[in-house]
Amino acid sequence: LKQLQAQINPHFLYNIFFNISVMAENRQYEALEKFTYNLGQYFQFITKNVDRDIELSEEIRHAQIYADIQAMRFSNRIKVEFDPIPEQYKTKLVPRLIIQPIVENAFIHGLKNKLEDGKLQVTYETVEDSLIIVISDNSGIITEQDIENLYAILYNKESLKDCSGLVNVNRRIQLKFGNDSGLYPFRNKYGGLTVNMKLNFKDQPED
Repeated sequence: LKQLQAQINPHFLYNIFFNISVMAENRQYEALEKFTYNLGQYFQFITKNVDRDIELSEEIRHAQIYADIQAMRFSNRIKVEFDPIPEQYKTKLVPRLIIQPIVENAFIHGLKNKLEDGKLQVTYETVEDSLIIVISDNSGIITEQDIENLYAILYNKESLKDCSGLVNVNRRIQLKFGNDSGLYPFRNKYGGLTVNMKLNFKDQPED
């Protein structure tokens, strides 16, 4: 689990250096300053001790930094929106690196091919003792068959042999919050992917 959480996608790293080079060559110094600052925050987070859970606010902040990095990489043709976290859930403890992989999936498998008006949105819903984190994109390429395949990967017992990506996130959420929690994907009205991440805090210790 430590190795999995600490993985750095080499293609992400190569592309980052390319973007830095282009910004410097074009003298985009203000953008370069923001870009490199976000990179520092990003790598600081993923190289920290992975043995402990963290506050939801910290996990969301990391996901937003990652999303901002990607949005800048794609020449701002993708808009990123994160709603404020409901106040009562900000300090709730969650496993590290459960939001970023969903955001990363949206960029890599959907939004990267959007030539304009791409959008990634993170919102929240509360249901009794549960918080639902809603992560949506407007890629326009998702089919109902894609959703069926994704459910098969997430909830088929055979997928337990797979310890990568969304399967890993889903498993860690269920280990922490119970089988009533997890990832629930569906095709949204824009033809993009929406993933509802349900976290049931009912039996969790109080802060």
